[in-house]
Amino acid sequence: MLKLASLTLISVFFNCLLAFDLNNRIELNTIFTEPSFILSDSKQRITLTGESAESTQGFRYLIKKPRLTIKSDNFYTTINALNGELNTTSDLIDFTDSVSFYTLLDEEIIIKSEKLSFDISRQKFSSNEKVSASLKDADINSAGLEVVKDNKGIKAKFKKGEVKIKNDEKYLTGYADMITILSELDEMIMEGEAFIDQDGFIIKSETIHFNLEENRIIKSFNSTIENNG
Repeated sequence: MLKLASLTLISVFFNCLLAFDLNNRIELNTIFTEPSFILSDSKQRITLTGESAESTQGFRYLIKKPRLTIKSDNFYTTINALNGELNTTSDLIDFTDSVSFYTLLDEEIIIKSEKLSFDISRQKFSSNEKVSASLKDADINSAGLEVVKDNKGIKAKFKKGEVKIKNDEKYLTGYADMITILSELDEMIMEGEAFIDQDGFIIKSETIHFNLEENRIIKSFNSTIENNG
């Protein structure tokens, strides 16, 4: 399990550089400038910085303009927001207000929302707010998000998602109760009341598998086709 290892803070009161283990609690209400929370292991490095941070309970830090960076051999992610909160007891970072999530694997994935949380121990990003995402030639708008990363890539799940996919000079549109993106397979899985509208041909199915690299449906289950052209 990953744990926060060290914290570097520049205090506006003392104007000096402090370094200490995060297990040590700051008991007083203290405001710091340019905080840097660092977590590292043999596989990746996680850094959380900000314009300023306020410690109110010794384990909670309210951060202005937080920026999270995750780097490994095959993975790079950044999150920016106007406000954030780090809880060192629960290993949870909450980002709020104009949150932008950027990750680079083989392709860029850009996600925007008003709230996004990062569970450090579980390596999971989640949101119950409206989310917009862009990847390859696809745009997704949804009512929520869960992203889990592992050594193979990332799995992103969008709740009640609307999708728009550019195909040559035209667009495919669709919807599903759950849209799952598997980055290592370049595949989108649409489940629950799923459909794709392709030039008036509407394919409805319990489950649709769509290849994002080839821009085509590769399989579907219990499908019906309607022609509204």
